Amino acid sequence: MPVTFAIATDERERWLESRQPEHHCTGFGEYRTLDHHHLFVSSAHIVAARLLNDQVLEVPDDYDEAWKKREQPNSETMEFIPESWRFRFWVNGCDEPFEVSDLDEHDFVTISCALLNYEHSGESFVTVVDEDGEPISLRIADVMLADGFDCLNYKVEESQPAFDIRVVK
Repeated sequence: MPVTFAIATDERERWLESRQPEHHCTGFGEYRTLDHHHLFVSSAHIVAARLLNDQVLEVPDDYDEAWKKREQPNSETMEFIPESWRFRFWVNGCDEPFEVSDLDEHDFVTISCALLNYEHSGESFVTVVDEDGEPISLRIADVMLADGFDCLNYKVEESQPAFDIRVVK
C-alpha cells in the first residue's frame, strides 16, 4: 500500500536523520505535510520510503500562520480557535482506512499522545468516537499510519507528492 505526501525540506531532513544506522527507530514519528496534514507513521510497518529529489519543497512564509494563531488565545475573549479534526487510520490487515471526523482539539491530543507515547504509557489501544457517537478501538501496534487534518482551519489542497512510503500489510 503506497502512501504519497508532500513534506517540507526540514521534515525530510528530520526523517533521514532519525533513520540512520546508529538510531534504533521504533514507535511512531510525527510529520506535518505542506497541506497541513499531521501524519503519524509507524516505523514497525515501513518497508521503504522514497524521498524524491526533484520535488523538494520549501515551506512558504505563511505556512504556520493558522497553527500559530491557535496556540494563543484570543486577547479579548481568552478563548482558543476551535478545531475540527478528521482522522484516517490505516490498520494492519484492513483493506481500507478507518475514518472519523468531527473530532475536537482534545481528541487530537488524545490520539497523538496515544500514538507517540504508547510504548512508555503502556496503552495498547486508542479509542475514538465517530460522528455517530459510536466508539472505535484500534490496537496501536497494528496502526501503520494515521492522518489527521483540521478541516475547520485549513482547506483541502492537492499538493505535489514529495514522499512515498510503502508499508507492510
